[in-house]
Amino acid sequence: EVYEAAREWLLAAPLTPWNPETSSGYLRELGIRSGGEVDTDREQIMVHVITSLDSPSALQPLADVLVSKFGDRVRSVVNSVVPAKFSTPAPDNVDASHVL
Repeated sequence: EVYEAAREWLLAAPLTPWNPETSSGYLRELGIRSGGEVDTDREQIMVHVITSLDSPSALQPLADVLVSKFGDRVRSVVNSVVPAKFSTPAPDNVDASHVL
């Protein structure tokens, strides 16, 4: 449910998807992690968006939509920045992280 809502928002947003062939684009990866009692009020969800540029304000509307739609189940929306010079996002390649 949260994945579909995030994906729908990202596809409709004027944000360029990552192109690995040209090492260009803004959106690199979308990840969802959940814990607690899934599909209940006790579920805890983290949305993780990896981008190539440090521009968290571009993703703040996504965080607002997800919290509005899913309430306290969405505990955090995190944006990690992995520059284009790295072909694969990895913890050692993160330039910045933002909790939105």
